[in-house]
Amino acid sequence: HWAIHEVASKEASQKGSFVGPDKLTFDFNSAALTPQQLTDIEKLVNERILENASVSWTEVPHADVKNRKDVMQFFGDKYGDAVRVVFIDESFSVEFCGGTHVRNTSEIGLFKIVGESSVASGVRRIEAIAGRSIPAWFKEMLAQQDGLRTDVTKAQERLRQLGLKIARGQAVDLEIVLGPFGRHRPRQHLQATLGGGVIAGARTD
Repeated sequence: HWAIHEVASKEASQKGSFVGPDKLTFDFNSAALTPQQLTDIEKLVNERILENASVSWTEVPHADVKNRKDVMQFFGDKYGDAVRVVFIDESFSVEFCGGTHVRNTSEIGLFKIVGESSVASGVRRIEAIAGRSIPAWFKEMLAQQDGLRTDVTKAQERLRQLGLKIARGQAVDLEIVLGPFGRHRPRQHLQATLGGGVIAGARTD
C-alpha cells in the first residue's frame, strides 16, 4: 500500500489480495501503471525490506480504531468486533490485516514484480514473488533467454544458407530456408534485405 501510494496515487486502495507459497497478488483501484512506476514500486519495497524494519501487530476493538485516519482500512463494516492492526516501522505502514507476518521485513527476502494487469474496470492487479521463489524465477528467465538465443542462431544460419544459394544463382524457397522467421515478410523486403538474387518458387505469404 505504502509504495503504491508513494508512486501511483494516494487514492489507491486495496480491492483484494492473495498470498500463496510461491506468489502473491494485490488488487487496487488505479489507472494502468507504467513500467517506470512498477520499477519504482519494486525499488521502494526492496529498500524497506533491506532496512530490516520491525513488524508488530495487536488486536483491538474495531470501535476504538475505525475512525482513525492513520490506520489504513478499506472494507468498511466487513470487519468484526475485534481487528488485527499491523505495524511496519510505525512511521510508514499501519493497517488492518488478518494474515500472519514476519517479525521484521528482512525475513521477506527480495521482492520482484512479475506482472501487472486489469482485473475489472478501474481495478489493477500486481503479481509478485518474494523470498525463495525468486531464484527459480530467474532460472526460468535465463532458460527463456537461452531459447531466444538459439532461435536467433538458427535464423542467422538459415540466412547464411539463403545468401549462398542466391550467390550461386540457385532458386530458393524462402519458407523452407527461413521457416517462421521469414514466412510473413513481403518478397520485395526480403529481396532488398538480401541484395537481390534468384528467389524463385518462394512462398512468403
